Amino acid sequence: MSVEKLFQSFLQTPIDMINTSDEKIAKSVGLLRWADKEKLKRKAAIFGELRRLGLQSEDDLEEPIKELHEQSRQEKKEVVRLDKKLKDFWRF
Repeated sequence: MSVEKLFQSFLQTPIDMINTSDEKIAKSVGLLRWADKEKLKRKAAIFGELRRLGLQSEDDLEEPIKELHEQSRQEKKEVVRLDKKLKDFWRF
């Protein structure tokens, strides 16, 4: 899995997606334990995948994050450029 796909999967399945503040869950010791275990499993899977990619620390993520940010910025500029081009086209 590429770093870019890994970031996309993080965005789609956030670690803290389980809402433990819900009254029914907050009152249930069993559900709270399950939620904590589930979060730990997700974190372990993420760290395992990061290690498999050769990323040992947060510092190792800095460069790929910068690259993805710059790529995103460039793509946004291209979208704006194409949007203006389409608007000009439809004016005629």
